[in-house]
Amino acid sequence: MLTAGLPHSCECTVLTEYLAVVAPTSGLRRPRLSITASRQGRELIPVREDLSNTPASEMVTIRLARSAPLNSPGQSTVLTHAQAWSGLMRKAREPQLFVPVVETCEILSETDDEVSCVITFKSGVAHKRRIREVCKLNRPCQLYYEMEDGSTAYNVISQGPSGEESDLLMTFVFCWEHPDLAPGSDEAKAAENNHRQVSHQEHNAHCRLTSGLGGRQGCGGDDSYYPEAGS
Repeated sequence: MLTAGLPHSCECTVLTEYLAVVAPTSGLRRPRLSITASRQGRELIPVREDLSNTPASEMVTIRLARSAPLNSPGQSTVLTHAQAWSGLMRKAREPQLFVPVVETCEILSETDDEVSCVITFKSGVAHKRRIREVCKLNRPCQLYYEMEDGSTAYNVISQGPSGEESDLLMTFVFCWEHPDLAPGSDEAKAAENNHRQVSHQEHNAHCRLTSGLGGRQGCGGDDSYYPEAGS
């Protein structure tokens, strides 16, 4: 997930109540941060689930990462870092434009640096179709997502090895929690395959939309490598 500018796990400025829990020494998975968010003075909405009583050995965690250049060789439109960051800022508020499996996004609250929302996914995803999440905008290069089920994700703009301004990489890192699945089960394998398909499509769609190419160039290549997911 790249180490530059990683967020502090307990830093959520738009949230109104925190409960930090000390990790036990009994071999259980480290407790999640319990958070509640205010919806413009209305009811408090829980954003994170507490998984502290679930043994780590009984949980399935699927970790995936994907990275590719934002600017391909011979590309007519060269994306700048500022333009790439503008794309991430828009994605934080309108993910349905960038993520093929997102159906709707209901924003609960937002500031310049953080967006709290409810995402409704299309059918076919390996997790719940409706998920509350908080997106932290860590300028100038990173989105950090925390979901109510304990899952997390990073979207990161980084510099490529050449050091040239146009040598930019887009990296997505996902950590999906599945406490309902048994490790090594057919269901766990199916969930991992689903997440791979969806992350591939999200990465490619995001890069194409951000660069304005509109075709199957750059940042991941041909979507036909994986079957459609969540359609």
